Amino acid sequence: MNVRKVSARVMVGIVFLTAVFVAGLPVTIAQSSTPDFAAIDAFVESSMKSANLPGLELGIVHGDNVVHLQSFGIADPSGRPVTPQTPFMVASLTKSFTAVAIMQLVEAGQVELDAPVRRYLPWFRLADDDASTRITLRHLLNHTSGISRLTGVRFLPVDNPRVLSPETYVRGLSDVKLSHPVGEVPEYSNANYAILGLVVEAVSGISYEQYLNENIFTPLAMTNTFLSEQEARQHGMATGYQMRFDQPFPVDLPFPYAIEAAGGIISTAEDISHYLIPYLNKGKYGANVLLSPDSIAQLWQAPTYIPRDEHSNYALGWTTDVPYEISGNDHSGSSGSFHSHMAVSSDNGWGVVILTNADHLLLMTQPIESMTWKVMGMLVNQPVQDNVPFTRILFWLTFLIVAIQLVTLIRGAFRLRRWNRNLESRPHGLGQVLVRIILPVVLNLLVAYIFLVGLPQFAGLRFETLLVYIPDWGLGFVLGGLLAAGWMGWGIVGIVILLRSSSSHAVGGVLQAA
Repeated sequence: MNVRKVSARVMVGIVFLTAVFVAGLPVTIAQSSTPDFAAIDAFVESSMKSANLPGLELGIVHGDNVVHLQSFGIADPSGRPVTPQTPFMVASLTKSFTAVAIMQLVEAGQVELDAPVRRYLPWFRLADDDASTRITLRHLLNHTSGISRLTGVRFLPVDNPRVLSPETYVRGLSDVKLSHPVGEVPEYSNANYAILGLVVEAVSGISYEQYLNENIFTPLAMTNTFLSEQEARQHGMATGYQMRFDQPFPVDLPFPYAIEAAGGIISTAEDISHYLIPYLNKGKYGANVLLSPDSIAQLWQAPTYIPRDEHSNYALGWTTDVPYEISGNDHSGSSGSFHSHMAVSSDNGWGVVILTNADHLLLMTQPIESMTWKVMGMLVNQPVQDNVPFTRILFWLTFLIVAIQLVTLIRGAFRLRRWNRNLESRPHGLGQVLVRIILPVVLNLLVAYIFLVGLPQFAGLRFETLLVYIPDWGLGFVLGGLLAAGWMGWGIVGIVILLRSSSSHAVGGVLQAA
């Protein structure tokens, strides 16, 4: 050992410690940057159990490595345990894959983002033919085409025979009226990505499934990822569960073949973790290049061309400006019986995916999104706060309104009985009739409209479809509608009592005059 070198190192150390002491700076010993995966697993498992979820998969990526995979719970009613290789439907996570496919075709010089859809699908038509010519691929990617959310889910079948092919579904949009002018207002719609899937097929000359297999799944070693429900079941696909009043019930909802490019991928936490690596590794997975760094950056650019009074955080298959303390991009997926969420924080070099085999189209997005970003927070040592669960408030507000309708209707029934027995207790004059009879009936008709029309449109579902995909919330709508009908009957009976009492009073007056 060289004594001179050792002495020099000792002197440097003494000088450094002396300088730190004089400056009054704290001396810290370097800590390992390895996250506490055991604590993360405990948090995820606890969150899963609190939400009564049957099964869940977790994948964590750092840079160009999958650093953690874990699974919890059961895959199906038999009790088969979930593994990180159990296929789950990932629903709308599929949109980012479709965006990648389009960007690959852009890099190959085969498509242009600002070219009209009709350049690639000459037969594409909406009700407004002029608007049909102006919708571009970028509009579809950004959800600024003007096609409504409701149009995007009108494919949802309530039984298997009604499942449409993607082309049949898109050709069926020829009668669709836009809800907004092209390129001005963002509105999320599955129809946009269903159209993009057909663009991929038309340009590449192969099916959407084959294109993704050859250009995304295989290069990224996604060996348990499918666009065929039958094939996925042969590889142990989990059973999906529908959450009803926070309790899971196994269901077999039809596969959304009509919008496969918007929500048809079936995958695993391990495979989606592979997919997240290029986003953190300059577009590369090992020796394979998914996209160039410039194209990856474009996937995260929200539209800048919409009017100033509008705002969109939807980029190209990803959302940006996430409502949490950590910078990043994410996307949720909801199929009615499976829910998923993936998030990437490129500034911190981390990616997280959570898949669960349960869903509630109204209530699941916020808790699973929050769980994902809390895991991200544990990875980067930054606490993440929950957002206000607006949808859960809306859910229970529905039943609170129904309860108020029921209680007031029962009270109204006793009021009618009193009016029928006691002339003096009845409403007198037009003002009292309006306030005590007409107003309650009108308010309940308004409630019925909100339940049977307004809220289903808010959810982006036809009423009959809502009853299949969100049956517990739909039950509230049905009850509210029936009680509103009861209030109409109450109003009619009240008017009859008043008319009868008025007639009796008039007859009595005539007799007294005689």
